[in-house]
Amino acid sequence: MKRPIKVNIFFLILILLQVFGGYIIRPISKVIKFTVASSLLTTQLMFLILPVIIYFIITRQSIKETLRFNKIKIRSIGLIAVMGFLFVPVGMFLGQVTSFFFYNNVQDVFNKLQSLPLGLMLGVVALTPALCEEITMRGVVLSGYNGSKLWKAALINGFLFAVLHLNPPQFLYALVLGVMLAYVVRITNSIFASMIIHFIFNGTNTLLSWWSMKVNSTAAIKKSQAMLNNTSAKIMATVFLGVIAIIAVAAIVTLIKELIKDNKENLNNVNLLPSGSAEVMLLKDKIAAAVPVVISVVIYFLLVMKRI
Repeated sequence: MKRPIKVNIFFLILILLQVFGGYIIRPISKVIKFTVASSLLTTQLMFLILPVIIYFIITRQSIKETLRFNKIKIRSIGLIAVMGFLFVPVGMFLGQVTSFFFYNNVQDVFNKLQSLPLGLMLGVVALTPALCEEITMRGVVLSGYNGSKLWKAALINGFLFAVLHLNPPQFLYALVLGVMLAYVVRITNSIFASMIIHFIFNGTNTLLSWWSMKVNSTAAIKKSQAMLNNTSAKIMATVFLGVIAIIAVAAIVTLIKELIKDNKENLNNVNLLPSGSAEVMLLKDKIAAAVPVVISVVIYFLLVMKRI
């Protein structure tokens, strides 16, 4: 079976686990009282890492080769870290655009975690997804597109990453973030590159939310949210964030070019499979690879329509 078909079936299984995983956890939750934090951790481990382990047992692929556990150059680490911080305003802008169509329920999660110590909150919201989601998406799933051109693999991976969240308010920024993460992984040939950016992005947003909740009273936060719900205020905020986001994107593109200069040796083999030979995808193979993705997208839209 061709790798794209394998990983797309794997992705569909992830989607099904995200949708029906609650029924699996329910018997356990009757015995163990899950908090929001423990629920998030359990979901990441059971529905992302456990399937990855089973995937490797079944396929017998090289873990190091598939997940790209390779070192990153010191200068490249600096470039990658700056990219992580630069994406914060981009994510804010995309989230603001999405808020015109969907209620931002991400902040609700932060509100439920506000009683946690900052370190534990960072572990739950930033570190765990940076490890689990990257191993899954920029590790296993991206490896299935090693025979594809960099831009194509990045776009597909970003799209699948957005779908995996099954949450419309996160779709836009998850899509763009996923594309960027796939790029840096393929350029550096290291999954640690995407882990760094993912952690910085989630961690910075966690710090900002934690600081806002600690400094401002609940009434002040609600008042601020009410102001942002005002159409004119929301438009002004979107325009302001848009200008900053454009500048940030320009800077990110420049840094990616520098990252490419640092890692030219990796780009020589960027379109090849680890074995050194590209798989030939016949029409029937492409159809077979597309079917799990189409089913995943249908499931996503059915959930979106249910929530509207």
